[in-house]
Amino acid sequence: MIVRSLKMQNYRGIDELHINFDQRINVFVGINGSGKSSILSCLAKMLSSVIYPVYTKKRQSIPFSEFDIRNGAEKLDVEIAIGSDEGNLYSWKRALVRNGPKTTETPELKEYIKFVNTCIEKDESFPIPVIVFYSVGRAVLDIPQRIRNRHSFDTRYSGFESSIQGSGDFRLFFEWFREREAYVNGMILDGKQDVTDHQFSSVCAAITALTNFENLRIRRFPQRMILEKYGETLDLDQLSDGEKCLMAMVGDMAMRLSIANPSHQDPLKAQAVFLIDEVDLHLHPEWQRMVLPKLLEVFPNSQFIVSTHSTQILTHIKPENIFRIKRSGSGIVMNHPADSYGQTQDSLYNDIMEVPIRPDCVQKQFRNLYDAIDRKDLKQAKETLDALSSAIGDDAELVKAEIQIKRRGLGR
Repeated sequence: MIVRSLKMQNYRGIDELHINFDQRINVFVGINGSGKSSILSCLAKMLSSVIYPVYTKKRQSIPFSEFDIRNGAEKLDVEIAIGSDEGNLYSWKRALVRNGPKTTETPELKEYIKFVNTCIEKDESFPIPVIVFYSVGRAVLDIPQRIRNRHSFDTRYSGFESSIQGSGDFRLFFEWFREREAYVNGMILDGKQDVTDHQFSSVCAAITALTNFENLRIRRFPQRMILEKYGETLDLDQLSDGEKCLMAMVGDMAMRLSIANPSHQDPLKAQAVFLIDEVDLHLHPEWQRMVLPKLLEVFPNSQFIVSTHSTQILTHIKPENIFRIKRSGSGIVMNHPADSYGQTQDSLYNDIMEVPIRPDCVQKQFRNLYDAIDRKDLKQAKETLDALSSAIGDDAELVKAEIQIKRRGLGR
């Protein structure tokens, strides 16, 4: 399953927007308040219409509220379309009237739910696509010393526990990891010849691929998760927030795919739709550069719909996969940038982020410098050049300006 399109009308700050998604990677970029998080939350609510009936056997989905209706509007309308592996397209609509009823048009949704349930009944190994939403509120908490309300991981549907709410609590992952590791260790103690556990090994492999952390395990007394980082044994709490958050998120992704597809020899190759708000959250620029290419490599059949503020991420993404969102007097405007892949940070800041690469006062001095050069006022140009050099130090643009001054002085 992949998300094909989303139509939104009067949802939060978005007056009207129609998005056609790529089947692999979709990156939304824009200033704060432009609507990136609104798009992801709307997707989560619409996709909950699939998750709850199919995987939890409950009819309700995450509801829209009157706070979701754009100020000044009386009604919100949303339509989503998804595609199946068989090439079929299924769409459904949801609407909410202020101080009025909610409506849902679901003939095709019911058809899709019936199709999935029938396939699962006929073949218990039928691949189940996972849908997960990671909001900006995601955080890594301590591994609980005691688990008062244990979760059951006995069915394939356990992988959908709290998957679409965007709560950002990774306790479920740590609970599963501890239980699965104990299961593997128990088989070893029982003298089993083949103790390969595809679920557990897939999760560990995914974490290592994204972070280079190895030999993840639970220390029992005191109970902590420990790992190897460049040959050094560390406690989870000794990692940075960015390291912990990425490790837990990737582990959670792999866990949910493994639980939902237990008969798959390589669960990481199963299908999923991952919604990630601010995929660069807490990450150093070096990790920002590699996070999406690595996710696409580790989860080769998954669709990613993410938001970011990072130019380090954008330089690894083709322009047709980037959705630039801006507000204008006529509403929300969305387009693809002309260039992105392999572009310099300065170019991305200027062309996509539309943010000056220098402070305003420095920009003004550069304008004065080039104005003086154009007027052939070389004395003023040299004084401005010296002032800039004193203020910002060595700079490639200053070298170019100095060459221009020398050429003008020679009459060229």
